[in-house]
Amino acid sequence: MTCLGCHKGQELHGDGTDAGSKIDVKGKPACTNCHKLDTTAPSGKIHRQHASNTSCQACHVAAEYKQCASCHIGKGATPSQAFILGRDPQNKNRIVTLRMSPVSRDSFASKGILMDNYDQIANFSSAPVHHIRKRTARTRTCGPCHTANKEGFISEQSFPKDGSKQNRALLYDHKSFKVYKKQ
Repeated sequence: MTCLGCHKGQELHGDGTDAGSKIDVKGKPACTNCHKLDTTAPSGKIHRQHASNTSCQACHVAAEYKQCASCHIGKGATPSQAFILGRDPQNKNRIVTLRMSPVSRDSFASKGILMDNYDQIANFSSAPVHHIRKRTARTRTCGPCHTANKEGFISEQSFPKDGSKQNRALLYDHKSFKVYKKQ
């Protein structure tokens, strides 16, 4: 696979309309454009139960990835785990892979820029991780997500020092989601 296997020309070069963010880009690729969810396969029940509230990458990511804070650490920001799951900042009913923005409250203070609206958005955004595999630790058992320790999920310890108040909205509470239960 190459980039152009999924990303087509118009999506890469735009269609002349201003997109407010990557979320607003029309015609973005999706795993399900090529990989249809086979509901008759052994994994079919799990896919049916999770497809509407979990990104494909949440389970099928092959390894940790480099995120902004892995390299760009500003004053007040600290490096964090590069693979972290939590609620989608744009859709709190979905679990996605998150990427932390390395911006802290005082990142631009030396330039006289006060970030009065800092607490309006979380320090994390959804990250469409590209290196995926069919079988991963998360696809083998339900435990990593559906146990008390919730391996790899965002926690208050993941938040940057003095981070946005909106970060709390990304915490995963398994009781608020329909969970897979073995029959």
